[in-house]
Amino acid sequence: MTRGVCSRAMAACVTPETLRKSANPVVRAIGYAFYDWTREMSTIKRIAAWSGLFLQGWAIWAATLRSLGGHSAWMTGLATNLTIFGAYLLGYGITNATLTSELVRKTELEADQAAARRIQETLIPREVEPVPGYVVATHYRPFREIGGDYFDVIRVTGERTLIVVADVAGKGMPAALLSANIQALVRSRTHGTIDLVDIAQQIGAHVNAYTPAERYATAAFVLLEHVTGAITYVNAGHNPPMISAQGVSFLLEATGVPLGLFPESLYAARTAILPLGGTLLLYTDGLTDAIAGDAPERAVCEAMTGAPAAIVEKLKACAPDIVFNLTESFYHDRSHEPNIPALLELMKVRYTGAGPEGLLLCKDKALAKKVLAYHRVRLPRFVVSHQARPVRGLQRFKYPAFVKPVGEESSDGIAKASFVRTAEEAMERVRYIHQKFACDVLIEEYIEGRELYLSVLGNRRLEHRRTEVGSIAQVFGPGVVHQHAQALRITPP
Repeated sequence: MTRGVCSRAMAACVTPETLRKSANPVVRAIGYAFYDWTREMSTIKRIAAWSGLFLQGWAIWAATLRSLGGHSAWMTGLATNLTIFGAYLLGYGITNATLTSELVRKTELEADQAAARRIQETLIPREVEPVPGYVVATHYRPFREIGGDYFDVIRVTGERTLIVVADVAGKGMPAALLSANIQALVRSRTHGTIDLVDIAQQIGAHVNAYTPAERYATAAFVLLEHVTGAITYVNAGHNPPMISAQGVSFLLEATGVPLGLFPESLYAARTAILPLGGTLLLYTDGLTDAIAGDAPERAVCEAMTGAPAAIVEKLKACAPDIVFNLTESFYHDRSHEPNIPALLELMKVRYTGAGPEGLLLCKDKALAKKVLAYHRVRLPRFVVSHQARPVRGLQRFKYPAFVKPVGEESSDGIAKASFVRTAEEAMERVRYIHQKFACDVLIEEYIEGRELYLSVLGNRRLEHRRTEVGSIAQVFGPGVVHQHAQALRITPP
């Protein structure tokens, strides 16, 4: 979906026809020659089909040798020929009857699938209701005659639209039946107040209770405010929808597990903004499966935002006096964060925030702490548990302590369990982070108090002239901040 000028798309899988056309003709011919065409039959039919083929083969062999495989005194040449001919006709009849029965069965199955396809096409919206201020585009194409992908665009009360995309595990008729069930469940819960968390939890509980254990579905629920472009979403383990605007895109990551995996699953609703001129893309794994390479989602991002050269062209076109750099990742890869200020420096564009060297150093919390300690900056005591050489014990460490990944950002890997009071709790958390994030772990002494952020404008070196300690309310004025805390005011030269 595009706001102002954008479009929303739903992508599907590569078709078998495409795969057959792309295959090597020789390989395809060999595959057909050695294909076991009886594998879809019942056991009795398979035995009958192979028995008929064996009889025909034996008759051809016997006719070639003019012998029944042994000498028989009472059988004349005419009797031998009649026996061979009768065996061949019997084998031919058995094989023909088996194949005819299978042909009838498959014809009936194809007729049922065609009818199911027509029904599914009526359930999948061909044309969605217009959304004021937006352009909506949809596309659906299943891998087989019918599939388990589902999407819907529902105008709800007020100036809001609910967009749902889901992908049922598996292919064919079973997946299609479950996707139709999910559609009915979604539609039944779009009247009145829309609570995405409640919708996800109820559908997940229903799928878990009334479907086999191996059946589940991923889904993304997006609620769009028409006027503001505000988005509220719940992502139940689905391929993350993408928002792209002005050459930059970001993902709406998962906020819970797939629907139906557990009887009671917890989901979280998060918010985002679809800017004017931006694009929201919702899709299933068919889109990424059809893209060659190791990073299909990155390829989709590049297609939506343009190459990195678009950033350079944008900067050249607008010639900014200063860029407020809020970048946390590039193409959803946080390791590229330092490359943005490096690019700005190459283009001699002034920007806010840390430079590439500082950002690169801060990617490793333990290394940053070692540099600060070298310059005699007071720090909490800390120790690093390397993934290759985990710490054996932390009995001598001072507690309480805080345990977190060395390289993760945005509070990834930080939870209530990160605050530990004993060596046993610390070791348990260390093992969890090693296994979950596959990275080194930082264990540091916990310092009680509040965390303060200090913004500095300019590149001059700060000299400590004067400090004033007081409450936040005293510094910023009464009524602005109600929680009491300590603040440090630094006056630059």
